[in-house]
Parts: sequence; C-alpha cells; structure tokens
Amino acid sequence: MKILITGTTSGIGAATTKLLKLQYHDVIELNRSELDLTDIQAVTDYNLPEIDCLINNAGGKGRTDQDTVNLNFLSPVILARKAYQQNPNVIIVNVTSSYVNKYWGNDLMYSVSKKALAAFRLDMRVDHPNAMIIEIRPGLTRQKYDNDGDVLDIFNDWRRENPDITFMAPEDVANAISQAIQKRKPSVYVVMPPGHTI
Repeated sequence: MKILITGTTSGIGAATTKLLKLQYHDVIELNRSELDLTDIQAVTDYNLPEIDCLINNAGGKGRTDQDTVNLNFLSPVILARKAYQQNPNVIIVNVTSSYVNKYWGNDLMYSVSKKALAAFRLDMRVDHPNAMIIEIRPGLTRQKYDNDGDVLDIFNDWRRENPDITFMAPEDVANAISQAIQKRKPSVYVVMPPGHTI
C-alpha cells in the first residue's frame, strides 16, 4: 500500500512510519521541510501523489492562532479532499485528540481545530457516503519538542505539575493507526493511557 503521512519527524508520526515500513508499505513522509502545513497556499498548490492511504498526523500549536487552525484543520481537509478526488478508494486517517471529547483547558485553538477535523469526517461522509475516513483520538502521548517554536510551554508546565500522570508511548498510537488501516472500517478509535478516561 502506498501511504503518505504528515508530521513524521518525531513522536506518533515517526513511530507510525517505522511500523508501516516494517509492514512493507511504501511510505511517503511529508514534513515541514517539504511542505509547511501552516501555509494554506502552499498546501493548495501541493502536487499530491496518487496514494492508497493518507495519514493526517501532523499537528500541534502554531505560532499564531491561524497557524494552529491551518495545521490542525484546514491543511488536513485540503489534503484529504485532494486524495479522495484522485482515488475514491483512498483510506484517510485523521489523527485528532482526546480534546475532541473533553477540553483540558489552556489551549482553545488547538482544541477547536481538532474538533473541527473530527466533524469533517462526519460531514465528508454525508457528501461521499463511501469515503473511508478513520479518526484516531489519542490521549496523552509522550512527544519530543524542539527549540524551534515547537515547545508547548503550557503543556510542559502541566506535565511538571502533574508528574504522576501516565503518558502513552507513540508506538501505542502507531499500533492503533496500523490496525485501523488493516480493518478498513470508517470509525473512531480512542487510544488512552492506562487508567485514563475521557
């Protein structure tokens, strides 16, 4: 299967890429150096290769509220629509967040943009009932952030203030993504750390 995945530099994306390659998939990695997902014009102009599966994994908090919305919602929607137009049998996987179920505070634009991406799955299926759109809603997942504006200070402060909170490994989410693709069933998969509920 030819799979394009966004945001593969670290965390969930890196773990998913590694797993899918071990499963002998042809994986195309799309990172910020190839396409800045906060730049809507660049995403609109992007020549998406024909693929069997799109994993909209990239996400986070942008430098501005608009960057956050572009990264977490508008760019994944544009890529998904392009992929579907090229191949109506494409599997689209949107990685959202447990924020879709419960707002944890201190990050409104991130939460709203992930909720919008979750709503897109439902609305896209109204227009295209046969569209294969899968949503993965991971809970707290260990991530590495660099010093280039990607450090989520509020989140890291929260982690320091709550040292007993359990985080999943990115590999746990990668396994859920891989299993969801194999099942080929348009669904929502909630992946939470042990002992956590939403």
